[in-house]
Amino acid sequence: MSRGASAGLALLADLADDPRLAEDPRLPAARAHLWELVGERVAAREAYRMAAARSTNLAQQRYLNARADRLAGDPPAVG
Repeated sequence: MSRGASAGLALLADLADDPRLAEDPRLPAARAHLWELVGERVAAREAYRMAAARSTNLAQQRYLNARADRLAGDPPAVG
């Protein structure tokens, strides 16, 4: 976080091809959070949905889908 969300996204991009993370919901969830911080609402929403689809935990699925729903319903930030 000290280097910013864009730097975090760049680091996560290096992990995208790691087969150990292929079905892990944490990678798209982390990516979604960072995209949300930089204002990429559509990408964040899609990544939250992907993370929810990968999760086997019902509470986690609900949380991630709620995050995606919140992005779909809110007007874009001004500024």
